Amino acid sequence: MSCFFLHQWGRHEVLQTLTKNLTVDQEVDLRELSERTEGYTPADLKSLLVTAQLTRLEKQLAHNDDTTLGSVVVQQEDIDGALDETKPSLSREQLLFYDMIYKRFRGETLTSEQKIMAGRFEKQRATLA
Repeated sequence: MSCFFLHQWGRHEVLQTLTKNLTVDQEVDLRELSERTEGYTPADLKSLLVTAQLTRLEKQLAHNDDTTLGSVVVQQEDIDGALDETKPSLSREQLLFYDMIYKRFRGETLTSEQKIMAGRFEKQRATLA
């Protein structure tokens, strides 16, 4: 599997790893979050969690609560807000393209959609001056 194109279970594993260094409220369901983040790369998931964490810290600062990053407990509402702000960095077509390159490099079989894409790119030539 390529690091670019994660399925739901792969995103869940990445979220589990990323939240080891982050305090997340027990009400936050990482499996459900992994279902809501189709198309997100590991870096996108990290960005999502950092956005949620900073949102919670800003709320604590506004209420003069403990202002250390270690005191932050990310809530579901922080995750929901971060999902509104944070989008996947690559489109579906870009993800398929990078997955196609990876599969071709490894000698793996391409999907029918990737075969069509490969045919389009084989007709294009780039010239370096």
